[in-house]
Amino acid sequence: MGRGARVSVLCLALSLVACSPRSEPASSVDAGGGQGDEPDVAALGGNCEDDSDCSYNGICEEGVCACHTPWQGSVCAQLEMGVVDKAVYGYREGFPYTTSWGGSAQYDEASERYVMLVSEYVEECANWGWNSTVVVATSAAPEGPYEREFRLFGVMSHEAMLARGPGGEWVVYFTASRAAGGLPATGDSDYSDDEVCLRIEADEPCECPGDPDKGSKDPTWMSHTLTPLEPETWSEPVLIFDPASHFTDTFADGTPAESIDANLNAVILDDGSVVGLWRTWQCVEDLTPPKSEELEGASDVCFSVPHPLVASDWEDPSTYEIDTERASLTWLFEDEYSAGPQERLALGIEDPMIYEDSRTPGVYHAIFHEMFVPGDNVAHAYSEDGESWVYTGVVFDAQNEANMPLVSFSDGTQAGLACERPQLLVEDGVPTHIIIGGIPDGLSTDPAYPDDALEDLTEQAEATGWPGGATVVIPLVGDQ
Repeated sequence: MGRGARVSVLCLALSLVACSPRSEPASSVDAGGGQGDEPDVAALGGNCEDDSDCSYNGICEEGVCACHTPWQGSVCAQLEMGVVDKAVYGYREGFPYTTSWGGSAQYDEASERYVMLVSEYVEECANWGWNSTVVVATSAAPEGPYEREFRLFGVMSHEAMLARGPGGEWVVYFTASRAAGGLPATGDSDYSDDEVCLRIEADEPCECPGDPDKGSKDPTWMSHTLTPLEPETWSEPVLIFDPASHFTDTFADGTPAESIDANLNAVILDDGSVVGLWRTWQCVEDLTPPKSEELEGASDVCFSVPHPLVASDWEDPSTYEIDTERASLTWLFEDEYSAGPQERLALGIEDPMIYEDSRTPGVYHAIFHEMFVPGDNVAHAYSEDGESWVYTGVVFDAQNEANMPLVSFSDGTQAGLACERPQLLVEDGVPTHIIIGGIPDGLSTDPAYPDDALEDLTEQAEATGWPGGATVVIPLVGDQ
């Protein structure tokens, strides 16, 4: 994979990969209380000296971790998925032809509905680099079903992630290409056939106006509103970061340094300051000292690396602190990346989601998509200051034949979970559900699935580009 390239969305969704060797099976316990009057403890874990030994997902009591629900395991760093009702699922409009690829959701007290900003692809083509848009969907229940309300941003826009401002503002960080006027396309903007991939025949792959596997180097933007279900009230997006032009240094071969979509996600504090995470796409061939020396002997691979971010004013893009020298960036979880004795590089750690847990004030938590080949899982980390982070490892049990976490459905079936764009639904400061995009096989028994589809879903998707993904909302065991 060359500089700036990225494995296609479809390939990531369908790959069955081995689990990380650091996976720890989630313990089977009776969950305690959630947000009610009962003690908010899910399980007793291992020995500890203070709450940091419990990943700040529990309390160290008399030398033993008492984990906050829904966290489990010896250091309160594992999660267990509940059962998903296929009739509900999450967001699945247009399946199996129309693809959605993950969403970010919060509860809206004004409408008394859950509001999700979800990536949805136009023209029935599962290609994020060309066809992704951001739509707003709502549901009366956290699991769904979420129903599409309107398109907020047009092609190409992707990976919208919600935060809340100190005045109750709904704030979205998202990736988008520049349209007319230099801003992202609005949701009601038209697009021409030569701007997107098109499906000509149902049994043939989509045809794209350029490289179908192109990776996006598009900027990160921010928009906000007080009324998320009124499309005209969302503010004009402002540019936060442009990975294609931000850096002033060069790669090892002397060409200008750049990166791809930043996956930027953040929490906004009461004083308006920001604590966030983002990522760069690193290729071994591009590294300069000392990173090139540290990873000497590694194969010619590319991988995702997270970085910390702070800002003094969430509304002022000039206060978002991102080093202009790419080679000087702080690599979070640097110990996880190694050339030997066991190489752990491709495809790294991506898709950060940062949040605050009401039971651990002053501490920040984050989840990620960990995809060190041959692993695929969700991982957790915590930070006491928003800049230095401690990686606690993968959260789901992946010790199975599929070598990835398995989600269970109400009809007794299971599906391998390619852990794309994981986002927690956090209510009153407590994680209750996880939202994941990119598992096309979980709905293969859906009545909408064509009778003449190939029996092997992977072959079907590789041959025609459908079914794409649907965005699943999974309850976490221990939630009340």
